[in-house]
Amino acid sequence: MDTKEINSFDILIKFIEASKTNKDIETHFNGKTYSISPNKNYLLSQILRQYSPPKNHIFVSQKAKKLWHELTLNKCDIKDNSYRERIEYTGEKNEYIFYPYKGANRSPDNNKKIVLKKNSKFYFNDIFHFDHIIPISVIINKLKEAHPLTYEKIAEILDNIYACIMLKEEDRNIKYRSKREYDVIRVVENDYRNTKDNIPIEIDNWDSIKKSIEKKR
Repeated sequence: MDTKEINSFDILIKFIEASKTNKDIETHFNGKTYSISPNKNYLLSQILRQYSPPKNHIFVSQKAKKLWHELTLNKCDIKDNSYRERIEYTGEKNEYIFYPYKGANRSPDNNKKIVLKKNSKFYFNDIFHFDHIIPISVIINKLKEAHPLTYEKIAEILDNIYACIMLKEEDRNIKYRSKREYDVIRVVENDYRNTKDNIPIEIDNWDSIKKSIEKKR
C-alpha cells in the first residue's frame, strides 16, 4: 500500500479544476474507473465550509458576546462552537426563554417557545449564526481565477476566509448577505448593517482587529 501523505491542497486542486471544466473527477483502481461529478460548485463549496479558520479570523458581534455570557457565564469559548453543537445553559437566571429561527426565515418561529432551565442544553445555531464574512462563493471564484494554482496561491486565498459569530436576528437583517467584496474590512464596515434602520453590527474589539488586518497587507 502506498503510504505517501495526501496533501489536502491536491484534493482541493482536483475539485477546482473539475469545477472549472465541469468534468467528472476520475480515478482508476483494479481495472475499474470511479468518478465523482463536480456538480458545478456544490461539492467545492461543501469542502471549503469544512475549513476551520484560525481563531484570530473569527470575530464576534458585541450583542452575541453579551448574550453568550448571559447564557454560559463564559465557561466555554464561543469561538469553539458552531452549527448544531449542544451548549449547556449555565446562566445566573433560573430560566431563559427564546424562539428559534427555522431554516432561512427572517423571523423567529413564535409557535415554538423554548425554555432553558439550569443545565439544560440548546443548539448553538438556534440562537447564534456563524457567518462567512467573505462568501464562500467569492472564495471559490478567486480559486478558479488563480493561474497557476499553486499551494502558495491556495494558502493566500484561504487566508481571506474570515467568519463572524453574531445573533441569528442580526444575520437575518444584514443589508447584503451574498453579494460582497473580496475585502473583509469593507464587508464589515459597509455591508454589516441592518436593512431596516441602517445601524451597523458592532464587532467586538473591531478597532484592534482592523489594525491587525491592515498590518498584514
